[in-house]
Amino acid sequence: MKKFFIVISLVLISLFTFNTNVSAATDKVAYVTTSIGEDGQRQMLVNYHAYEEGTVVEYTVLSDTSYANKVTVTPTSYSWSYKSPSYSAFRDGLVCKATLDDLTPDTEYRYRIRTASGATSNEYFFKTAPERGTFTFAFLTDSQAGATQYNIFNTLVGKAKELRPDTAFVFHTGDVTDRGGQPEQWNGFYNQATNLSLMPIASTPGNHEYYLTDEAVNISAEVYNQFFNNPQNGPESTLNSSYYFTYGNALFVMLDTVKTSNVNDLKDWFVDVVSNNMRRVIIVGMHIGPFTGGGSYGSSGRSVFNTWAPIFDKFNVDLVLSGHEHNFAPSKAIYQGEVAEKGYGTNYIVGPASGTKTGGFNRDFIFSNNKPLSEFFLNDEVGTLNLNFSRAGILIRVGANDTKLEVFNAEKILYDYSIPTRRPKSFFEIEKDNFMKKIKVEHDEEEGTAKIVWGEDAYGNVKTVKITNGPAVTETFISTPLFVERSIGKVYDGNVYRIQVEVTFTDDTVEEKELVLNLSGEDIEDPEKPEKPKPQPAGCQMGSGVASIIGLVTGLAGVVFVLKRKR
Repeated sequence: MKKFFIVISLVLISLFTFNTNVSAATDKVAYVTTSIGEDGQRQMLVNYHAYEEGTVVEYTVLSDTSYANKVTVTPTSYSWSYKSPSYSAFRDGLVCKATLDDLTPDTEYRYRIRTASGATSNEYFFKTAPERGTFTFAFLTDSQAGATQYNIFNTLVGKAKELRPDTAFVFHTGDVTDRGGQPEQWNGFYNQATNLSLMPIASTPGNHEYYLTDEAVNISAEVYNQFFNNPQNGPESTLNSSYYFTYGNALFVMLDTVKTSNVNDLKDWFVDVVSNNMRRVIIVGMHIGPFTGGGSYGSSGRSVFNTWAPIFDKFNVDLVLSGHEHNFAPSKAIYQGEVAEKGYGTNYIVGPASGTKTGGFNRDFIFSNNKPLSEFFLNDEVGTLNLNFSRAGILIRVGANDTKLEVFNAEKILYDYSIPTRRPKSFFEIEKDNFMKKIKVEHDEEEGTAKIVWGEDAYGNVKTVKITNGPAVTETFISTPLFVERSIGKVYDGNVYRIQVEVTFTDDTVEEKELVLNLSGEDIEDPEKPEKPKPQPAGCQMGSGVASIIGLVTGLAGVVFVLKRKR
């Protein structure tokens, strides 16, 4: 209850500031947006448009209402103007981008924009990520509406804060506006979505941000990029609209998938990001997503699934959030195109629109492996809901043992469920040589198959296990303790299989090992087994101690040959 009153107080402060300062700075500063930096514990990003030179950002902790201990940041800025052939021109001005660095984790802040003449803007608020522990964010998508209808989205942002006062940010997966090239749309969004002053927004463009004319043609994210200052760590082709950030124990990755021409670059970038930024929870956002309600967008959802699901499987991504379809479609955990066994797979959610649009449903739509969509929906209880609704969002609480999801509208929470956390809090460190010794090949004679086994203590210590069996090469990313083996497929009597295993540890050192599966029926040299002592020539007698030493040296030489540290 105390937290609720604090939030209400902040809202009143914001409204009071709006009434007293708006006449002073609104004509000089507009479109203020707060975004989360790459490290949500220590960095926030600010974007705004200014119509005079010399503006600065002033920030301080929440309790410092007089800004007595403020920090002043001078933004980078550049001139920008744009005129669509279909719409009126955007106001010429400066796009200003500021980075607030070296923040204290788990701390509430306030900031404002000051003009060269001394006028100040409304106030804006944010809270940095905790080093560990629970946090909540609001998943909202497809706020697109008529230019006078963004109050629907604004109401949902306010309701999120009312229902869960610890809501830290909005996670928006695109179609913020209905036409990216139309100034009236952006004016409507910023004039009405005033509750965004209470928290940052992490967003990516949808196809409607790419619509720069009155035709439904994907052109570019140029206009979107003038309103959002996202982490600049994405691929060059979608810089600012594809990016990642960490918040608490979670890794968030935004993927701009509107245009598909750069999909290979985007996939390579995603693999690199997750490989080097592993967290207990991995959450992905994209506009056109890999799950569907099966309506008019069913085919595009299935196509995105076929493109991205194998990569999400590789990293055991926890949650993929998308929009585009204007309905609520949550999935069971899916792994390799099937409903997953416990602990495996990714949960997908198509989010309800936070604007006015609604979409269609078709539970009989064939989704994966020739199976209908109904088999992949979360459960029968969800099937009893009216899933074809809009004007709603999802509150997501990321906790130590699970992630809880609460579907809500302007009145109440409609439905809730939880997803278990798939990665443990901690792990035991291992000795590399001991780990390498445990790697072995197992042969299933009945099935005629073989697999490489390494054990669950790889998690947290090993990044990847690469297996080369003749021309076949596979790589397993150790994103969960469940990834303990890899099949090499069918094997046949009469053959000898020499299998190379390359292990990359989390410190990026690499070690190799050769395994031999001998199905030939003949004796061959096996690096896993010590050599048999050779008979000594007559007349040459060795003491047992000398023989033992030679045997030991021979055995050690074999081990050194098999285990080779590359770097």
